[in-house]
Amino acid sequence: MKEMCRTMGTVVLVLGIIASIALAWKNGVTITDIYYSGVVEERNFFLTVIWFLCGIVTTAITATILHALGEILEIASKEVIPIIKNTVCSNFFSFSSTSSSIQAVIGAYPQTATPPETYFL
Repeated sequence: MKEMCRTMGTVVLVLGIIASIALAWKNGVTITDIYYSGVVEERNFFLTVIWFLCGIVTTAITATILHALGEILEIASKEVIPIIKNTVCSNFFSFSSTSSSIQAVIGAYPQTATPPETYFL
């Protein structure tokens, strides 16, 4: 999952830059005159820069979120998950030292009794 987040962050970054250039190229023009033969368009530098910067900023934010999520998952898998596993396992095995606590963990059902049925929706 962490590698997938990093890969998606890189893909979003590359495709976002390409899409930002395409959007700026397509939408950065203004129509000056309309004739029967066609439309006269002029490149509006300010509008082109605005389209490009909006695309780059949103792409950078999305790529940063995905890369940060990958880093968080990596740190969690290295540090937090082993701590949780050790804590849960040590608590379980400390309870299993006596037979009465084993029955408490299992659910205190005697060997001959059947547990109640569980229905799933």
